[in-house]
Order: sequence, then C-alpha cells, then structure tokens
Amino acid sequence: MAITQAAPPESSFVPVVSARKYIPQLDGYRAFAVLAVLLAHGFGLHDSIFFLRVVSQYGNLGVQLFFILSGYLITGILFDSKGSQGYFVKFFARRGLRIWPIYYAMVGLLFVALCWFSLKWRDDVFR
Repeated sequence: MAITQAAPPESSFVPVVSARKYIPQLDGYRAFAVLAVLLAHGFGLHDSIFFLRVVSQYGNLGVQLFFILSGYLITGILFDSKGSQGYFVKFFARRGLRIWPIYYAMVGLLFVALCWFSLKWRDDVFR
C-alpha cells in the first residue's frame, strides 16, 4: 500500500507580502501616530480635560510608531532590491532625489524670506 500525502488546503496558503506593495493598513497606523502626537500637544487644553491629560503622557508613542513604520518600510525596500547590482547606491540615490529638491527649495524660500524681512525691518528701524 502506497502512502500519498494530500495537498494542503488552499486556505492555509499564506502569501508573502512584498514591502514594495502598498499596504493600506499602515495608513491606519500612521493616522493613529499623527492623532497621538496632536493629542499629546493638547492644543493648550491638556490641563483642563482629563482625557487629553492622560493621552499627553503617551503622545511620544506616536513619534516612536513613525520610526517603527519607517524602519519597516525602508528595510523592506532594501530586502526587495538586495539581489540587484548596486542596490545600496541606488537606494540612497532615490532617497536623495526624493529629499534634496524639497530641502533646497525650502532653504531657498527661507533665504528669500530672510532677505525680504531684513530689508523691511531695516527700513522700519532706520526711518
């Protein structure tokens, strides 16, 4: 008598989720983290409302949750691209191209605003 193994039922199959895919559940965690940080600041009401006073003690958990989510997503991106040629350099090039334009635009905007305000204040001071 031959022993045959039955194939496992399809419901027991657990698909591997790639970190590059969009995971909508993470948006819920992000929303929770934003809400925790906003409630921790309390908008000046944290002394008068008991709920906000309690939440303000644990508001830093929202910031920690952001760090956890970022670490998870960045590690997933690195693992997904690990087999390709120069994956580490490409990863940092993509990060730089994502962050640097906004950074330099903000620095330029602040420089222009600083020049404008210094000219305006100089005219007000020396009149």
